Amino acid sequence: MTFGVVGLSFRTAPLQLRERLAFAAEEVAPALRELCAEPSVAEAMLLSTCNRVEFYLVSEAPSRAEQAVRELFSRQRRVAADELDAGLYCLWGSEALSHIFRVTASLDAMVVGEAQIMGQVKQAVARARECGAVGSRLGRCMERSFAISKRVRTETEIARHPASISSVAVDLAGRIFADLVDLKVLVVGAGEMAELAVTHLVAQGATRIRVANRSVERAQELARRLGGEAVGLETLAQQLEWADMVISSTGSPQPLIDRQLLAQVMRQRRPRSLLLVDIAVPRDVDPKARSLPNLYLFDVDDLEQALAANLQARRREAKVAERIVEGEVEGFDSWLRHQDVVPLIKQLRAQFTAVVIGEAQRAARQLQLDREDQRVALDRLANAIVNKLLHSPTSALKQYAGAANGVPLATATRQLFGLPEPALGEPGDPLAADPLPAEEPTVAAVDREERE
Repeated sequence: MTFGVVGLSFRTAPLQLRERLAFAAEEVAPALRELCAEPSVAEAMLLSTCNRVEFYLVSEAPSRAEQAVRELFSRQRRVAADELDAGLYCLWGSEALSHIFRVTASLDAMVVGEAQIMGQVKQAVARARECGAVGSRLGRCMERSFAISKRVRTETEIARHPASISSVAVDLAGRIFADLVDLKVLVVGAGEMAELAVTHLVAQGATRIRVANRSVERAQELARRLGGEAVGLETLAQQLEWADMVISSTGSPQPLIDRQLLAQVMRQRRPRSLLLVDIAVPRDVDPKARSLPNLYLFDVDDLEQALAANLQARRREAKVAERIVEGEVEGFDSWLRHQDVVPLIKQLRAQFTAVVIGEAQRAARQLQLDREDQRVALDRLANAIVNKLLHSPTSALKQYAGAANGVPLATATRQLFGLPEPALGEPGDPLAADPLPAEEPTVAAVDREERE
């Protein structure tokens, strides 16, 4: 069994194709049930966002599993094979693990370090669990990916640098004002960017919000969404005196807030500082107002420069995060190979023990060894024989399990001793809930069973 990723993302496919292949929430379970009905697919989950549509798989037949995903896309989304193949990628083994870990840790995101992907992946896992598509292996993999994501965020500063215009504006407010909870925010205009910035402020605890706009209806609508109040644009001077922070985005062809107005306002509010974030193009605030004392003015260019610096800082931190993921992939891959050897060693030991105990029991009957001390001695002899015979084979299997040649060695061992592959979830499976019993059978126990 190996892990796989089959899908496409913003890196390989245009939005038009991603839109056609995307799955709504109610479509996920039927798609996963259909896919898991294929014999080549043991486990599966589907991550469908605006930036990617990916199936995470566990399979012992990768090529057949890939074809099953292609056919699913073709049946359910009516996408031609050549169009799909142009953007489709298929990753297996360590490459698949690396991709899953990088996606969950937001290293493969359009904006590196953004936090939204973690919630999306968790939701995808939950949906797959609900329909029975996620088993022990994929479940263990995804739990590890969440732990890695947490590690990346705690051991690097990848998420500490605002990565959008709106979040940069909030960061500026946090630098100038000690407490955002009591911050008085004035929104001038009803633009999308202004609303997004104030939404970020609300998430940080801001509650005192006013919206001024030429259209009273739009001002009231935006104020309702933000939990604030609408005010008339004709009261702009009074609102500027009231506010601690102004976010302006009106689309006016001429500056709406000139230096003269701001000079008057600053005299009235002395010595309180005023932060103006002008995200309008053309600008709403006269740039000459920068010279006024206690006034902090930032326009789109200022925010873009701060954003560029933040993104560069995130890219630096991403390099550190990539090394974390690389080490985790190696460790998880090695752990998986070790786990694959566990049922093999148990099977091998069970087979040898059965043979030795059987022969010892036959010898005990022939020699009429009925005393308890004789049977105890025979048990010790039988176990010693098994241990000596299996010492070298089990040591080699454990030693090479984590290496690349561990898989062919395990396969050869099964073939040499006629041991079957344990089915996923059966007692021989290393990730099954109920492992094989640890106790070895004894001569006395076997003898009792036969007499009964």
